[in-house]
Amino acid sequence: MKHHAIWIVSATTLLTACGSGEPDPMPMPRSEDGSEAAREDVADAGADTSDEAAPDIGTNEDARSSEGNETQLDTEAALAEPVSDGTWVTQPNWTGFGPPNSEAVFMVECGEYGMIRLTRLIDIESPNPLRAAIAAGEESDKGYWKIEDTQKIPSAQFELYAEAPVFNAMKDADKIAVLAEGKPNLIVSGSQQLTQQINSCQEKGSGTP
Repeated sequence: MKHHAIWIVSATTLLTACGSGEPDPMPMPRSEDGSEAAREDVADAGADTSDEAAPDIGTNEDARSSEGNETQLDTEAALAEPVSDGTWVTQPNWTGFGPPNSEAVFMVECGEYGMIRLTRLIDIESPNPLRAAIAAGEESDKGYWKIEDTQKIPSAQFELYAEAPVFNAMKDADKIAVLAEGKPNLIVSGSQQLTQQINSCQEKGSGTP
């Protein structure tokens, strides 16, 4: 997140008094030509100008900030891509998708507090989380990939509630898009193994023994 600081410069009027050593003269009456009023008008005009400039600066900064947020993970375009080469495998605690005879590149497992944890083998160079999205059919959801430090192979995780509509869509989908900002799209196939894993997590999340 970018923080914008606006420096406000205020002008200070310096009044110089020249003393002659004589008693102070009597105050001059206000002239009829409005010279005193004219000076007040100038001061008021200067104040109005500075007040009007501040909203313009803020508006410009907000516009630049909103431009940086316009980039979105395109789940619709990703679902139009072909499915990546791979198969689903089931282990005691997770179900994963990956190339034949290789590590799973995408895993689904039950998390705590009614969550489903998604793990993707991905190398995140920055310590900051990457934006994430998962989509199937007409449903999608978003989050952030967070680095998983306990794994020997670079990976990241993000979690969603098991009741999220995207998981029900994944159970009936032919393909599922697993996206990470700035990384190649991963398109996996739907499978009965994945459906069973999601059902198991949803039952645990709902309190079903």
